[in-house]
Amino acid sequence: MSAYWPDVILTLNIVMLVFYIYGSNVLNVYGYCASDIIVHNYWINELGNNNIFVEGIYPFGFHNVIYYLHAVFSIPTFVLLRVFCVVQTLMIHLMLLFFLRAVCKSRYVPYAGVFLYIMADFIGVNAYSRYYASLPQEFGMLFILPAAYFVVAFLRERGIGRQARFNLNLALFAISVSMTLSVHFYDAIIAALFCVGIAVGFCFRCFRWRYLRRIVLAGMSGILLAVLPMGAAYMM
Repeated sequence: MSAYWPDVILTLNIVMLVFYIYGSNVLNVYGYCASDIIVHNYWINELGNNNIFVEGIYPFGFHNVIYYLHAVFSIPTFVLLRVFCVVQTLMIHLMLLFFLRAVCKSRYVPYAGVFLYIMADFIGVNAYSRYYASLPQEFGMLFILPAAYFVVAFLRERGIGRQARFNLNLALFAISVSMTLSVHFYDAIIAALFCVGIAVGFCFRCFRWRYLRRIVLAGMSGILLAVLPMGAAYMM
């Protein structure tokens, strides 16, 4: 257990640094911190009135999360939108850490990378200004890196004896794609660009039919998982 203490201490330092930078703003500034949150508040309020597409067609993954917290725990929506940015920003940084830990061979380089990413906010105060607000596009960033990781994990696997792991990686890739698209179109575009870069890096394997057909099928399944519920809601 003692071998993991450096990781625990470094992770706690990341958590405290994120809380210091972004949490203090929630205490000091009583407001949304972004003008477009007002329309998102309106969308979420109208979900309770069964008026889903009140301001046009929009992915409702983020709105559903906030509405659920509001409906189940009776927390006012405007309160959730004021403080949820700290939660999602912390999870974004932890997701970056987990991704780097999964793809880097060095034990401590991922921590250094996350610390540098956080410290950029001190260098330029507007570097990550959108992290100070509870915005769907930033919430959707949570699912971009998992989509990239699971498709890489699938392409790294060798041998037909690992069929179960093949299928698990593809299923998690499809779910990540679905969750990305369910939250924001822009996040889905970024995930697609990641996949293009991965396809270039694994070109000798990615364009072999046994790999390509599975990746395309998983990607299409992820898109359908996101689009079909929204399409059904629109038709109804």
